[in-house]
Amino acid sequence: LAASAVLAALSPISAFAFEIGPERLLAAAAEPQNWLLPHGTYDANRFSALTEIKRDNVAEVRVQFPVTLGGTAQGAGSFISMRPVNPLVEDGFLYVVDGWGFAYKVDLHARIQTRVVWRSVPVYEDIDSWLRSSRGIALYRNFVIVTSSDGRVHWLDSDSGELVRSVSVDDPASGYA
Repeated sequence: LAASAVLAALSPISAFAFEIGPERLLAAAAEPQNWLLPHGTYDANRFSALTEIKRDNVAEVRVQFPVTLGGTAQGAGSFISMRPVNPLVEDGFLYVVDGWGFAYKVDLHARIQTRVVWRSVPVYEDIDSWLRSSRGIALYRNFVIVTSSDGRVHWLDSDSGELVRSVSVDDPASGYA
């Protein structure tokens, strides 16, 4: 998360946003200031073409503006619920899911401090699952798409964080997790 925030803070921010569709995702490498896919590009090389951080200055990289997220405490049973989910960056906004499955939109434009634009409402309640965390986040069109361990995929409005749609994939009671 800190590395993504540093990369986003050091890179130029677009004056206007384009809709995130298939063409833009396929050409994600052409937008080094953004991180639109969990591994950077579809070939998952996790390479950034940004040039501000080099061998000779990497030791000078410092956290500029930390953001406190939830989900770092132990969850159900003894399993630690914080799961690594790669944050995504689009046009000066960072999108990330915490260990409890709450999605966040963080404004990186100030470059001095961050501002949480929104935190989603819980996308599940009273589930029968041993793992409460999200296993991913995606950006598509004007949506932030997150998964939850109750077997659902959720579409959140990227501007407001409001739940727009939710679809069940499977039921944790049947052994799905």
